[in-house]
Amino acid sequence: MEYHNAEKSFVKTNRESHGYIAVRDCFRCKQKCFDKELKRAKRSFEWTKVFNLEITNTENPTEFWHTISQMGPKKKSKIPWEVLLNDGSVSIDKNVVLDKWRT
Repeated sequence: MEYHNAEKSFVKTNRESHGYIAVRDCFRCKQKCFDKELKRAKRSFEWTKVFNLEITNTENPTEFWHTISQMGPKKKSKIPWEVLLNDGSVSIDKNVVLDKWRT
């Protein structure tokens, strides 16, 4: 919350105003602290995830492989279900789209 307030006051402060440098320095300090905390939280989260994965590997191999498969890239069907007809209109009817693809 401190970072948010410092950022708001920094954005609102005019560059020509008397306290601009002090507000900027305060914002940079809060930004640096925020970044440190974010990195620390990310490392902690990743460490916890790896630790739990190691425990799962020894106790339940099936769950381990299930977790591994969830962590990897996901297969998504990105098939566009719309087609431009000869008359210039767009159809989203599944049968019409499949017929157009077949021809």
